Amino acid sequence: MSITFTYNYKETLAPSTVMIVDEMVENGYELEEVLDFVDYFGEEYSEVIESIIDAVNDAGSGKPDLYDFIEDQGVKNVEYFPTYYSLIEDHNPEAVAAFMSLFDVSDLHLFEETYEGYFDSKDNFVDYIIESYDVNISTWIVIDAESTWETALRFDYYEENGYYFRHL
Repeated sequence: MSITFTYNYKETLAPSTVMIVDEMVENGYELEEVLDFVDYFGEEYSEVIESIIDAVNDAGSGKPDLYDFIEDQGVKNVEYFPTYYSLIEDHNPEAVAAFMSLFDVSDLHLFEETYEGYFDSKDNFVDYIIESYDVNISTWIVIDAESTWETALRFDYYEENGYYFRHL
């Protein structure tokens, strides 16, 4: 159902939704904006439409981005959308998705603290760790990256699709 005219929303929407819309308008929201969001997201989200509008405005994103987020994470997690959107703007969205598959959405604020990067193999990740700790290893010594990962590094790092994160 599409709300085409602001004057007929009281006849078009359920009485409980009309009450929410009217209350939001009384609190300073523009009627057209509220109805646009109710129309886009549907009446099932009317009880949280204020937080949805605020999340879109806080993130500076579009409604489709938030809709996808709500579909994946649920409307109860809408408060984390601005952080999520900021991260996908600044980082590879696949890295953020990998983080979200390993951690809870409420941990998004820790993404930058834990993110080590993308490595196409455990060998490259182990080399990165050795370099970052500035370990001097003679060139004649061969490092078994798989064993190093299995016996030590897997306890301190998570890996998802080539994206590595330090444990929280």
